[in-house]
Amino acid sequence: RMYEAPPDDRGIAFANGMRLRGVELLNDANLPLVWREGDTLYLRLWWTADIQQTADYSEGTYFWDREKGVQAQTDSAPLILNGPQETSKWEVGKVYIEERTLKLPYPLATGDYDIMLSVYQWWDNTRISAPGVTSDTLLKLGSIYVKAW
Repeated sequence: RMYEAPPDDRGIAFANGMRLRGVELLNDANLPLVWREGDTLYLRLWWTADIQQTADYSEGTYFWDREKGVQAQTDSAPLILNGPQETSKWEVGKVYIEERTLKLPYPLATGDYDIMLSVYQWWDNTRISAPGVTSDTLLKLGSIYVKAW
């Protein structure tokens, strides 16, 4: 039996007890060095819970312009492949794998853009803090370069 583990054994702990254990861009082995307007990003995220969750949280994934803010986004409960989407049903210590898509806007200016993440309370939109988040309580997952025609 092969043991599979998330890419980051330490992870980033959110204040509610959720822990992000890694992120991967899944756009095939032919990962583009330059993205184009209208492309779709496929993300895989690994999660665990340090404590039993008593509420169901939502996530936002954002395509972020450093000057203008959100340019595209997806918001929902975690899109877990191997378990429940309700975080209150997560087992402590179990690794949950999530896949998300984010469609780049069209038109779009050439430049560097960030991919950001938030974990938040769906009932009042309060974002949950974690080490390394911005003043808007967003966690930077990475950056991509977009070339517009």
